Amino acid sequence: MLWDAASECGKDERTDAFLDDAAAHSIASGLAFEFSDSRYLRGVLALNSSNPVLDSMRRAAIAASLGDILLLGAYFHEIFRKGVIDQGAVPTSRGAPLSQRQRQCLELAARGLTTEEIASKLKISARTAQFHFDCIRSKLGAANRQEAVAMAISEGAIHR
Repeated sequence: MLWDAASECGKDERTDAFLDDAAAHSIASGLAFEFSDSRYLRGVLALNSSNPVLDSMRRAAIAASLGDILLLGAYFHEIFRKGVIDQGAVPTSRGAPLSQRQRQCLELAARGLTTEEIASKLKISARTAQFHFDCIRSKLGAANRQEAVAMAISEGAIHR
């Protein structure tokens, strides 16, 4: 997402309040993107500027450098993740109990349903279903959905 205060201002009161607060901290434009690594761990990189307007020349320069920016994000994520793993730090949610909705998602996944099918069955968006699985993996310390299902079954948190 490439944004600047000039193009985002005036959409609604909450956005304007957010932009005002960000500007007070010298953040008036930026580029933010999400990515996943080889272990399906997700990250977000945000590069910000105090410049409230990104003109067409600046936007073109960012577009020309986008490949390098994406590589920087992936490299930074690997360094950060390695530091966290080397310290043995675990997510604060590790070991937290699964919510009812998270257990429902896992049970449906254990029956072979896809994210889209789970979302449809639970009357939620596919993005919300994926968010539940992200939280589940973090709580269980699972590398992927399949491992999370196996762990939940073996721990008795869900039934097939």
